[in-house]
Amino acid sequence: MYLIPLLLPILTVFIVGLSFKFYTRDFAISFIFSSLVISLLASLFLIYEVVYLNSTCYIAFAPWFKIGTLVINWSFLFDKLNTIMLFVVICISLCVHLFALDYLGHDPHLSRFMLLLYIFTIFMQVLVTSANLIQLFLGWEGIGLMSYLLINFWFTRYEASNSGLMAIIYNRIGDCDLFLGVSLILFIFKTMIFISVIFFNLYSNIICIYIFNYSFNVIDLITLCFIIGAIGKSAQIFLECWLASAMEGPTPVSSLLHASTLVLAGGFAKLRLSNIIENSFFGMSFLVILGSITSFFAATSVLFMTDLKRVIAYSTCSQMGYLIFCIGLSQYNISLFHLVNHSFFKCLLFIGAGFIIHALSNEQDLRKLGGLFKVLPYIYILIFFASMALMGLPYLSGFYSKEKIFLESSFYIFNNINLLAFWLGSLSALFTAIYSTKLLYLSFFYKPNNYKLNYFKYFHFENKIYLNLILTFLGLGSVFSGYLLSDLMIGNSTDLFLYNYNNINFYYLDFHLGNLNINLLALFYTLIGFSCAFILFSDFINEIFVSSLISYDLYDKKLKYQLSYKEIYDFFSNRWYINYFYNRFLLLNFFLFIGYHYSFLLMDQGYIHNGLGQLYIIRSLRHFLELSIKFMQTKIIDELFLIFFINYFMIICFFNIDFFHIIYDLFQFNFNNSNNILVIGLIFFFAVPKKKNNKKKKIN
Repeated sequence: MYLIPLLLPILTVFIVGLSFKFYTRDFAISFIFSSLVISLLASLFLIYEVVYLNSTCYIAFAPWFKIGTLVINWSFLFDKLNTIMLFVVICISLCVHLFALDYLGHDPHLSRFMLLLYIFTIFMQVLVTSANLIQLFLGWEGIGLMSYLLINFWFTRYEASNSGLMAIIYNRIGDCDLFLGVSLILFIFKTMIFISVIFFNLYSNIICIYIFNYSFNVIDLITLCFIIGAIGKSAQIFLECWLASAMEGPTPVSSLLHASTLVLAGGFAKLRLSNIIENSFFGMSFLVILGSITSFFAATSVLFMTDLKRVIAYSTCSQMGYLIFCIGLSQYNISLFHLVNHSFFKCLLFIGAGFIIHALSNEQDLRKLGGLFKVLPYIYILIFFASMALMGLPYLSGFYSKEKIFLESSFYIFNNINLLAFWLGSLSALFTAIYSTKLLYLSFFYKPNNYKLNYFKYFHFENKIYLNLILTFLGLGSVFSGYLLSDLMIGNSTDLFLYNYNNINFYYLDFHLGNLNINLLALFYTLIGFSCAFILFSDFINEIFVSSLISYDLYDKKLKYQLSYKEIYDFFSNRWYINYFYNRFLLLNFFLFIGYHYSFLLMDQGYIHNGLGQLYIIRSLRHFLELSIKFMQTKIIDELFLIFFINYFMIICFFNIDFFHIIYDLFQFNFNNSNNILVIGLIFFFAVPKKKNNKKKKIN
C-alpha cells in the first residue's frame, strides 16, 4: 500500500508511452486519470497510517549502486512531512489534470501534454518520498527538466522557447549548489541517508573546512549550498527572473508549477534538511533576511504589473518569501502549514485565471478585462475567496498561517535584522491586499474593455460537471483548510518537527501569552490594503475627490507632481532592475567578455588551435605533409638523390649496419657491396660542381 502512489504512476507511464500507437487518445488519458485517483486514495490511507497513527515507515525497495563502502538503495521514507506533501502533490495534480483536459481539449498534442504533466508529478513524488539525498537530487533534476518541456510545450512560439531556456538555466544555478551541498554531506558524514545525517549532525557542529587557509564551519557551508539551491528553484530574489517568463506556457502548467511542485520544491528541501539548518546560526539569519526581502520585492513589483498570470505568479514569490522567512525563525510547522494552505488557493487562482483567459479569447491584460462579474459569477465567487485567503482575511485558510507567522516573527524583534524583517513582512502583507484588490476590481468590477462578442457568447466550460467539482473542492480548501488543519499541524501536541524547536521560543512564553493583539495584524493590513486599493482604482472615488476638493489648475499641478515619481514607478515596474543588471553588466560586460577573450580567443583559437590540442596536431601534420609533397615535387634530381641517401643512411643506422666496415671497404677499393656503391654516389654528388642559375626573375 505504501508504494502504490509511486509504482503505479511509473507503470502507467510505461504502458501509455509504449502503447500510444495501439490505443486512442481517450484510452491514454483515462488510464492516467485512473492512476491518479488510485494514488490519491492510497495517499489518504498513508495520511491515516502515518499522521494519525504516528507510524513512520522506511522502505528499502531495491539496490541502486555501490561505490566502495557507499551503498545507495531505492529507498522511501514515509513520515509526517513526506506523507502530507505527497497528498498535496497528488491532490493538486489531479485537479490540474482535469482542468488541462478542458483547457487543451482541442489541441492535437493533448496526449503528449498530459503525459509530460504526469511525469512531472511522478518526479515530484520521488522528491518528497526520497529517503536519501541522491534520490532527492534525482527528483530535483527531474522536475527541472519537465518544467522546461512543459513551459516550452508550444515550442513553435519564440517567447515560449526562450522562457523554457531561461527557466532551466536559472534553475541550473541552484542545481549546482544543491549538488555541492550533497557532495559536502557525503564528504563529511560518509552517508546519504536522511536518518543517518540527522544522527551524525548532532556531533558535527565543530567540524571546519580550510579553504585558502581560512576556516569555515562545515554546517554553515552545507546550509548555504542548500539555501542557494532553493533560491533558484523557489524563485527567490536574484534568481526569480524566470518566473515571469514562465507564464508563456499553458495555464495548467503555471498552476502546477506554483501550487504544488517546482516552486514549492525549494521550501520542501529546506524543511527536509531542517535539522542541519537548525544548527547553523548563519543559515537561519540568512533565511530570515532572504525571505523578508523576497516577500517585499515581489509584493512591490506586482503592484505595477498588468498581466493577470504574472500578478498571480509573483504573489507566489511573495508567499514563498513568507515561508522561507518562517523557516529562518525555526518555525517549520507553520511553514508547512502555510505551504499546504497556499497550494489550495493558489491553484484556484490560476485555474480561475485560466477560465478568464479562455473566455476572453486568450486575453490576459488586466486593462483589457472588466465587467466579468455578471458574465462569470461562479468564477468571481471562487477567485474572491481565493484572493481573500491570500490577503489573510479572518477565518479563511491564509489567515491561520499568516497570523502565526506575524505572531512568531514578533518574538524576534529584539535585534536589528529581525526587526527589519518583521517590518518588511508587514509591508508585504499590506501590498498583498492592494494588488489582490486590484486584480478583483479590474477583472470583475471595472468597465468592460474587451470585445462585445466575448461578453455575450456562450461559455460552455462553466457548465461541465467535473470542472465545477474541482473548482468547488479547491474553493472549500481555500476557505476551510486552515481551520481544519490548524490543530493537526500547528497545535500544541504537534510533533512534526519536534527535534527542531528553537529554545528561544520557551524564553518568551510569557510574551506569547500576553501579546494577543499581534493576532490582529493580518486583519489590520488586509483592511488598510483593501481601502488603499479601493481609493487608487475606483473611478467613482477619484471623480468625487478631484471635482470637489481640487480645481483644474491644482489637478494639473498634481499630475506634474506625480510625474516626478516616474523613476520610482520605473524601478518597481522593472522589478528593481535585476534583469537589467544581469543583461547589461553580468552578461555583456562579464560573461560575454570572458567567453570571447578567454574562452574563444585564448583557449579555442589559442591553445587548442595553436597549442597542444588535437586540432593543432592534426593541422600541423597536414601542413607538414603539404610542405613535404610540395618540396619533393618542385626540387631537382640531385636534391632528391640527397634526400634518398639521407633516408638510406638513417635506415642503416636504425638496423645497426656496420657503417665503419663500409668505409673500410671503400678504402680497400672493394665494390662488391651495394652499400659501397651508394656511398660513392654520395661522394660524387658533393664532388661534382653545380651550375648556378644566374637568370634574373622578371618583374611583372
